[in-house]
Amino acid sequence: MVGDIIAYVIFGFLVGVIARFALPGRRHLGCMATILAGIAGS
Repeated sequence: MVGDIIAYVIFGFLVGVIARFALPGRRHLGCMATILAGIAGS
C-alpha cells in the first residue's frame, strides 16, 4: 500500500519532468505541482 503510493509519486515526478522538458517556454511550477501534473497526465 505505502509502496504503491511511493511508486505513484516517483512515476508522477518523472512523467512531470519529461513533460516540462517537452513543452516550450518557462514554467513556474514547484516540485509538488510537477508531481501532480505528471500523475494527472499519465
